[in-house]
Amino acid sequence: MLIDLRKIPTRIIACPDKGTTRYKDVTAMAQRVGLHYEVYQSVYMGSKTLGCALAHLRALKDAPAPCLVLEDDCEETPHFRHRFEVPDEADVVSLAINTAGIPLSEHPSPRLTLNPPSPRLHETRKIPRYVFGGAVATEYNETFLRIHNMLGGTAYLYITEKAIKETCEAIVDYMTILSDWDNAMARLQKQRLLVLTPRRPFLYQKYDKDQTYRETGLTPCRIWKNWTMPGSSIG
Repeated sequence: MLIDLRKIPTRIIACPDKGTTRYKDVTAMAQRVGLHYEVYQSVYMGSKTLGCALAHLRALKDAPAPCLVLEDDCEETPHFRHRFEVPDEADVVSLAINTAGIPLSEHPSPRLTLNPPSPRLHETRKIPRYVFGGAVATEYNETFLRIHNMLGGTAYLYITEKAIKETCEAIVDYMTILSDWDNAMARLQKQRLLVLTPRRPFLYQKYDKDQTYRETGLTPCRIWKNWTMPGSSIG
């Protein structure tokens, strides 16, 4: 599929009514690179975790596919491109990277126990731990790496309706355990969605102290065959 970022809708999560530097910077960037964008108001709920999750949910709930969703702390890198080919089977492309990730093995930590009226429905909800430097990427093709467990939501290009639908459902689920919404996306990378990232990031998290995000992507590695999601050819 040929993507032209100037011809697809972009939804920016920002705070226009507060006149913040981030809002001014991200909208200036969008204008500079020619994005067709709308601004979706950030949500304050007394909890950054819930507010961020709800903001992404609002931006995605009626989004067409493809659609680009940006947070207010992103800026273009020297590798930014408007037009590029995306494999037809891809669900999402992360145009920015983060080095933090949830563990590849299934060892979640308890967070909240729900006690509904029926004892049969008793459930202990769990969320995955996260590891700085734990984001895993593997070779996919000459242009893209595949990411498997990456946190962060700076710049996601949602290619398919399936990706939008499943991300919305996962965000709602994770809101019930007061977990950061990007934990939901990291788990979808592991289990449900094919998520790719350019070898050189198109965008980066401007206010992060790790400025290497501007220049270098994730380093590809190999992972155990018995871990990979069904249909993966990586061993």
